[in-house]
Amino acid sequence: MRIICIAGTGRSGSTVLERMIATRGGIAVGELKYLWSRGLMRGELCGCGRPTPDCPFWAEVIARAFPDGLDPARIEALRRRVERHRILMLRRLIGLPSARYAEDRAEYLAILRRVHEAIAAVSGPDLIIDSSKDPPHIDLIRELAPEATILHLVRDSRAVAHSWGRPKLRPEVHWAEEYMPRIGALRGALDWLFINFATARLFARTPGYQLLRYEDLAEGRAFLADLARPEGAALVHSVSGNPLRFDTVPRRLAPDRRWLTEFRGVRWLLVTLLTAPLLWRYGYPLIRRDRERAP
Repeated sequence: MRIICIAGTGRSGSTVLERMIATRGGIAVGELKYLWSRGLMRGELCGCGRPTPDCPFWAEVIARAFPDGLDPARIEALRRRVERHRILMLRRLIGLPSARYAEDRAEYLAILRRVHEAIAAVSGPDLIIDSSKDPPHIDLIRELAPEATILHLVRDSRAVAHSWGRPKLRPEVHWAEEYMPRIGALRGALDWLFINFATARLFARTPGYQLLRYEDLAEGRAFLADLARPEGAALVHSVSGNPLRFDTVPRRLAPDRRWLTEFRGVRWLLVTLLTAPLLWRYGYPLIRRDRERAP
């Protein structure tokens, strides 16, 4: 069983990258951390188009992993006690001890192990692609599978903040009209800063870590050589992610420069100032250039 985790912030192209990898072998499970809440409790659509509880793939996975049944609400509560940014900072980055956290972490790790083993047994391909992105989740996967590949996908913070401010429908909510949450420039900048800092701090020096810039992938300047097998049909049973996961024909990452003309003024300045250290580290220009203003 091999695992590829896509790390980074939302609105960075992780769903498209996941689908691209899946066409070269493996199964795309989407944001696996939401299996319990969005998938099993709310019944949102799987990437195959069926409600997750009615999806034959996930039904068999759950039956194998939990032959005696399960309580998704209890597991979700357990996950939230382990997979939160605040908990990650206190217990993993700062290292404050907690016996309750250690017990919860061990119990949830055992659950994740059963789920991954069942996915591998049911899917056929030995490669699982998880685009959960959040450092707390990937920290658990790293302990579960130390040889896991971590693709740290980074996108310009101004582009991410612009994307978070735009409305985007959630078609997986098939019983109502619901939109993805919209985040303001300040919150978007702080989330981008913390998630990318925590990802690099925890995983950059571990085997299997690879830093990828969205812009390099979208413009063909980066290539995943170790995944360069002939493309085929993607096996997708993603429990959450960008609406692009429902496309019948997988897309490739494409440059999106709308933010260069639409994201300006105080918001642009605020995000640039707050995220400047990491923007510089990842090779992004801090000052807007005239030639970049055209979409």
